[in-house]
Amino acid sequence: MAWYYQGRCYEKANKYGHALKSYITAELIPSRKVDSLFLSKLHFAKSRIYSVFLRDKEAVDEASKASIFSLKADDIENYAGIVLEQARLYCSLNPYGFSDFAKADSCLIIVRSLWPQISLSRQCSWYDTMISFFSAQGETEPLKTIIEEYKEYMDQFPEMVDWKTLAVAYNELGEIPLMKESLEKCIYYGQNEDGDAGLYHLLLAEAEASMEDYDSAYHDLFQYCCLLQKQSYFISQHDIPFLEERYTYAHSHAKEHNIVLAMIIILAISFHVVR
Repeated sequence: MAWYYQGRCYEKANKYGHALKSYITAELIPSRKVDSLFLSKLHFAKSRIYSVFLRDKEAVDEASKASIFSLKADDIENYAGIVLEQARLYCSLNPYGFSDFAKADSCLIIVRSLWPQISLSRQCSWYDTMISFFSAQGETEPLKTIIEEYKEYMDQFPEMVDWKTLAVAYNELGEIPLMKESLEKCIYYGQNEDGDAGLYHLLLAEAEASMEDYDSAYHDLFQYCCLLQKQSYFISQHDIPFLEERYTYAHSHAKEHNIVLAMIIILAISFHVVR
């Protein structure tokens, strides 16, 4: 368990390679008493790391394992959160990813069936993911419907709403003033400096260009390009399959070394007793 918490510390410090090493080590160390809740947290942590590196298939595989363990632990709140993350990953359309809208839809149906058992925050996340689901497919009519349903939450609990997701949706619908308003709320609620900061600047550039504010649009487009370049460089510095293989091999090699050492000690003791 200590390796898992070490990984969490590395993850919070954005040292994702070290975090992955800690999580893999935590997974490989045998233990008689590892409960399902811990295993759920461990696999979901690995899913987050893969997501950072845009390795959506590995991320969704780990999230799937995490959802199984959270359900086994009867932790419905976290189960719903993990399944929503699976849905988000299935909707992914990044250059390194894939999309599977049928599976995303199944995940969204599962969470909706848990509505009375999940928190208000999870309900907001469900709407956010539904909006992403329809935006990614360009389905404007159901997108308008789900946004209309979501308005009650937007008015009462604005701090829980993912305003960047709404900005993407309004952009898809051609509602530029509403997109600009959503982006302003991103700033107000501190949502413009997360892992999708580049998306914020890209959307803002589109809004500014539509209003013929080309100087500001150029500035934000430049910011977007810088962040994208930074992300690409960061990913290029981390060969995830190599890291996985190296850490797994190192653990296996250390285990074999300990077995050999134990055999030598046993033989030495046996020899001493015989003498």
